[in-house]
Amino acid sequence: MIKYFKKHKIGLIIWIIFIIFIVISNINSIIYVFNAPHEKKIPEKYLIIQQETLKKQKDYLKKLEICGNSDDIVDNIKFKKVVTGKDFTCALSLNGDVACWGANDKGQLGLGCNLDKDIPYRIKNLEGAVDISAGIDHVCAVIKDGTVKCWGSGEYRKLGQKELKSFSKEKYKNSNTPILVEGFSDAILVSVGDKSSCAVIKDGTVKCWGEGGLDLRHFNKVDYDIDGEMVVIPIINLVNVVKISVGDNVACAIIKDGTVKCWGDDYGYKKINKKGPFYDYEPIIFEYLKKVQDISVGHDHVCAVIQDGTVKCWGSGSMSRFGDGRLNTREDYPFKIKELNNIESVTVGRSHTCVEGISGDTKCWSSGGYGKLGNGNTNYEKYPKIISGLKVKQIDAGVNHTCAIIKDGTVKCWGANIRGQIGNPSAFYAQLDPINPLFYPNSK
Repeated sequence: MIKYFKKHKIGLIIWIIFIIFIVISNINSIIYVFNAPHEKKIPEKYLIIQQETLKKQKDYLKKLEICGNSDDIVDNIKFKKVVTGKDFTCALSLNGDVACWGANDKGQLGLGCNLDKDIPYRIKNLEGAVDISAGIDHVCAVIKDGTVKCWGSGEYRKLGQKELKSFSKEKYKNSNTPILVEGFSDAILVSVGDKSSCAVIKDGTVKCWGEGGLDLRHFNKVDYDIDGEMVVIPIINLVNVVKISVGDNVACAIIKDGTVKCWGDDYGYKKINKKGPFYDYEPIIFEYLKKVQDISVGHDHVCAVIQDGTVKCWGSGSMSRFGDGRLNTREDYPFKIKELNNIESVTVGRSHTCVEGISGDTKCWSSGGYGKLGNGNTNYEKYPKIISGLKVKQIDAGVNHTCAIIKDGTVKCWGANIRGQIGNPSAFYAQLDPINPLFYPNSK
């Protein structure tokens, strides 16, 4: 035998290798056979956990299917208004549809899920919208039947929820689909800020909901904690309103005669009325503003367009927010910005401001981070600088990006694209020049 193995040792080695290969290939089966008599039953609690995990995975996959399928990709249609939040964008089409894109962690795209989208998607079950407005992380829309629907972050009850039992920042409910705000049947305009939302009624009055520096409880002495009820509150001493702008802690309304009334806290807006510091929870008239046609309230400064085409601003002038060359200043009274004339509208972002000229020319200034001024770089601009070749019908400045409706009804955006808020994946981290969001022309 030994002589045989010595003579055929190569063949023996091959057989040994073959046997080892067979054992390794079937190791799991071998282990199972030897351990089968001693196999322990999996505890029931672990089976339940496993089943729950599988259910969550299936639910998540289901959300992936319903959030962003091809039927919801927006056609290359015409739009009449675009609004910008912190890291997201929504646009209202001429036919009343709403499309959104960008950050969606709080449901601010209204798509029924919380997945970010880097191209525009249409919101299902939201048709016939006539106006929209976006805050930091929520959106509200007026529907053609006069109702109001909101979605996104429910913090401070700015969506108009009634089911919450405690009024605090920690206890709120977000909604990734539009929900009805009770109490409206004749709304025509809407404006939302960081913590509050307001709508203009057909008769020229205003109703608001939410919280923040507006301290809405003051208007009817309601304690929001009673029975957990959310109250849509009529704003007293405010009639014949034609436009409203809600900021972080201040709201301003343009009256039919061109005057302006504002209310809210004192953050960044002192001494804008003869009576003294601006800390009034009831609307007070600006004795220094007449014949106003547009107004925009930002984080800590406000700008208004006068009917003669000039612009007046007040509040914090840090980072050259006033566009007059000064880096750090403060204006307690509205003052004219000499560099601006023939202006149609104004939009105030978190740290930059843009205006639309009567001819459609667009000028922006202040912080240029991420290219949000649209002039091809990220430089600071102390003075208003025109965006070359851009003719707009409407413009909205967000936190770190800007979007506009062009004369032909299409949308262009520029600035930060970290969460897809530009709507075009080719923009990568930031977009220094205006670019069209990626609308698909042949989708359903």
